[in-house]
Amino acid sequence: SGFFSEGAVGANVVPSQSSAVADDSGNTLSISAGSLDSGSYAIVVVETIKLTDLAAPPPAQTSGSTSGTFRFGSSAIQISFFDGGDLSGTADKITLNRPARVCMTYTQADLDGAYGGPDGVKIWHYNGTAWVSLSTTLFTNPNRVCAYTSSFSPFALGLAVAPPDAGTAAST
Repeated sequence: SGFFSEGAVGANVVPSQSSAVADDSGNTLSISAGSLDSGSYAIVVVETIKLTDLAAPPPAQTSGSTSGTFRFGSSAIQISFFDGGDLSGTADKITLNRPARVCMTYTQADLDGAYGGPDGVKIWHYNGTAWVSLSTTLFTNPNRVCAYTSSFSPFALGLAVAPPDAGTAAST
């Protein structure tokens, strides 16, 4: 039925009301009232996507810092906007007047696998050319990480990797 994956969930977005959509896995998008210009109307769709369908994370560094390096965690989502309810068209580039809140679920294995533990679990956004880390807040009940964003495309749970010299630093 259609071109969305099983479990994709949509919601209407109108200027005068807040909107929220959650998929079956607990990933959510929350949009504040006033985020769309008066008179506009959109539908937003959140769907779980396969990690194998995403652009690869940047390769691990061989020396120095790992800033900008991560590996995929347990989940990824695609957020798409459609103008005025025409789901048969292509997804529109929607500009919101306020950032939207994206939340993704994580597992204990994600926490265990991230360098730095909870501080190493982030939401990463693919901007079309590169992965960008979003300023992320981690919550433990339920296990979710949340970040604010003004642009939409794939989002992945990213786990920090250890710097190459983390285990070999000489003590002084």
